[in-house]
Amino acid sequence: MKNTYRNSITQVGTLSSKYKLDSPSVKDSKLLRQKYILKAISLLAMACTIPLGLLALSKGQNPLSFILLSVGLLSVLNYFLTLKNKISYALASAIAIYPIVLLMLYLVAYGGVNNTGALWIYALPAVVLFLHGFKKGLMILSIFLLGMVMILFVADTIFLHAVYTFDYKIRLILVFILDSALTAAYEYSTENLFGKMKLLTEELATIAEEDQLTQLRNRRGVHHEMERVYEQTKRDDTHMSLIMCDIDYFKDVNDRYGHDAGDQVLIEVANVIKNTIRKTDIAARWGGEEFLVVLPKTNEKEAYLVAEKIRKNILDILVEHEKYQIKVSLSAGVADNKYTSSIEGLIKLADSYMYEAKTRGRNLTCPKMLY
Repeated sequence: MKNTYRNSITQVGTLSSKYKLDSPSVKDSKLLRQKYILKAISLLAMACTIPLGLLALSKGQNPLSFILLSVGLLSVLNYFLTLKNKISYALASAIAIYPIVLLMLYLVAYGGVNNTGALWIYALPAVVLFLHGFKKGLMILSIFLLGMVMILFVADTIFLHAVYTFDYKIRLILVFILDSALTAAYEYSTENLFGKMKLLTEELATIAEEDQLTQLRNRRGVHHEMERVYEQTKRDDTHMSLIMCDIDYFKDVNDRYGHDAGDQVLIEVANVIKNTIRKTDIAARWGGEEFLVVLPKTNEKEAYLVAEKIRKNILDILVEHEKYQIKVSLSAGVADNKYTSSIEGLIKLADSYMYEAKTRGRNLTCPKMLY
């Protein structure tokens, strides 16, 4: 029986490679974005703190120069460790943020050059929120804001060495809050977008690897699972078997009862297969009226018994469509990985045995085994 969905075994391998999902997940994409931002912030911190630290050192501002140069050197170290993937993102982002937070509090307290140091705090919301996300970022900014209020108003006689007017202090805080709110709104919308993208990506991945009619895996989806099971089989030195089965005289069903009836037959056969196999087994619609079952840790004889059980269970059903009751049978081929050295060879072997069952009269499982 000629099947329009059949490809050569070489084409099967080509399709698997062509459609393999190599693109990063949404989660990975978000982490990649954060790492880019982390490296950019480290570079900017180097570019700003080291020259300003050297300038402060030349003017005899030793405490300020020490802090600026320390932050700069930490940024250099952090950048190269991140570049070489020698440090986790969580630790690298902490090294990037917390020294800068302390530096900003110092600049608020001491004023920097001509009391302009406090103006650097407006860069903090973007840095913190981009690296730590919406929730943790807001928490860090809130703690920083509390510390700044303490320095400016509560413990100003202890920590505040710069001279600011009351109006300047109020505006410094209000503009910082506005800056934080705007940046937080942007980060929230970005995280929300990433969340929607994740859901959409998962939905598209399911659609791409699932047959929408039978709710089984499609050819692409089962290929990924076969690769996983096959690699596990090689590591554990166990058996892996396939059952390739085809609905007998399916074209006649379509011609006589219509394609809607044919769809109902496919759905019922898929349900029987799903309810017959184990949870660890994998069923797929291979194409057209063909189905493939992957049986991990199963030898040829055990797979034959499963195929026979499927075949007999199919014989026990009558597919009802409108006023018709349609009798269905299957021809199946069984293959064990001990006879092949590749997934492609295993598929080809199961396929050839299925065609042998067809040529021997249908409603059979081949190779025939006696018990």
